[in-house]
Amino acid sequence: MLAGLSPLLQRIVTARREQAEAARATLPLAELKARVADLPPLPRARFSSALLAGSSPGEGRLAVIAELKRSSPSAGAIRPQLDVREMARTYAGAGASALSVLAERSHFGGSPEDLRMVRGAVGLPLLAKDFLVEPYTIYEARLSGADAVLLITRLLSPGELADFLGLAAELGMDALVEVHSETELERALATPARLIGINNRNLETLAVDLHTVRRLAGLIPPDRIVVAESGYTRPADVADLPALGVRAVLVGEAALRSADPAAFIRSLATPRTMVKICGLQDEESVETVAAAGADAAGLVFYRASRRFVPPERARSLVKVWRRSTRFRPLPPVAAATVPAARGAAVLPLVVGVFVDSPPDEVVRVAAELELDAVQLHGNEDIRFLDTLRSGLSRLNLPTRILLARSYAQVGEALADETPAALARQGLIDAWLVDRRGSLPGGNGVPLTSTWTELAGLSEARRSGRLPVPWGLAGGLTPDNVAAACRQAWPDFVDVSSGVEREGRKSPELVRAFVTAVRSAWLVATAPGCPPAEPDSASLKAASNEKE
Repeated sequence: MLAGLSPLLQRIVTARREQAEAARATLPLAELKARVADLPPLPRARFSSALLAGSSPGEGRLAVIAELKRSSPSAGAIRPQLDVREMARTYAGAGASALSVLAERSHFGGSPEDLRMVRGAVGLPLLAKDFLVEPYTIYEARLSGADAVLLITRLLSPGELADFLGLAAELGMDALVEVHSETELERALATPARLIGINNRNLETLAVDLHTVRRLAGLIPPDRIVVAESGYTRPADVADLPALGVRAVLVGEAALRSADPAAFIRSLATPRTMVKICGLQDEESVETVAAAGADAAGLVFYRASRRFVPPERARSLVKVWRRSTRFRPLPPVAAATVPAARGAAVLPLVVGVFVDSPPDEVVRVAAELELDAVQLHGNEDIRFLDTLRSGLSRLNLPTRILLARSYAQVGEALADETPAALARQGLIDAWLVDRRGSLPGGNGVPLTSTWTELAGLSEARRSGRLPVPWGLAGGLTPDNVAAACRQAWPDFVDVSSGVEREGRKSPELVRAFVTAVRSAWLVATAPGCPPAEPDSASLKAASNEKE
């Protein structure tokens, strides 16, 4: 152990050594090793693999490591009567990729028995969150059901860190090597550790500084898996982490103090909902939508629509959009639809909307206008999609394909397995769910008034059954979109008539719509807390106009 520890750390380490000594008196090291040797082998890199599977930097999706603890030195009692088995099941159902279980008794109220109980309750990979300062404790963690152990660089000499990493690997476990400073990070990177945890909490003062992760993450090579730890209390706190190279976030106190821990975990595991405003026809509307902070602008190339924009007119609108959004970073879900190789990938998106246009025409317009995505709102079938994808690839265009489908009722959308199948074949990159009407899109009627019915699509996204982002359209307005986002959690929402007055985009309604979507996302960690309302009750979508 390194010298110069604070009195608190010295007490914790001393207490942990005493606990290990007491355990050794009951179960000697030789017998502990024999019991571990009799255990079935762990799947290779189970913990780290779960973090990779649960995260997607391009989509802004973080893997969540949900922590189970009753108290801590910094917070005191958090949830003294915590039932670790029940909470573990809650976390698992909410989309956590892995669990962290406190096994230290004197300061965190945990124990190896907690690990064993959680192991029996859920199948998620488990991290033994402990102050491991001697080999006995690593064998103990393995016997208790851990898939990974925490190694705190501050507490270990370079030789001990290397030895403990080797022992964990020998036992089939991952090791999360925790750092708090540039010096500690340098030591961690000198080892083969695959998992690097950056803790925002200063172990000496217990103060939290969220800039610690932002300062250190960029110094870590891309072949390591970065975990951000401590201090994250709302989705806004983690929104920029994927762009920094972070793959997972570890949260404990905030989730356990939340009135709805499941909602808290779900909000962190779900990327911010993206906003697309469709049917733009003039420079003023484009500038309004850009200034409001929308993530995508939709231009309609369907001649039967009153919002049709000729390609030559669209060219000037695209220029205005690019100019107006030049210095705004691309949101995570939008980033998933455009490869980083293209300059436009740092900008919000331009989406062209087509209805049964010939594939070669779609390709031509996409190439001429450098569209980021094409949205297909007709009866395009698998042959059409294959031809379109081939045409885009032939010209080396990074344009993505968004397939819109209209349904008469929610059950049809939930039962439709075609979009997922097309995505697995590489033929579509996103799926838009709309309400069926007399014309393609823009019918101004919600698919449902009970948005929770669509939550199954978000669950399919989290589980991987639906491998592409999904969006919601049809009848959305500033008054109902926050509820739709909170209850269904779509990756993006698409609106046109819901932000219009007298057939023109209303700056007030556009701003209110974007604000409502952002508010829904930001309040997700405060169950029962209403979202920010539009500035005035009069800001209602006054039109259900048809295309």
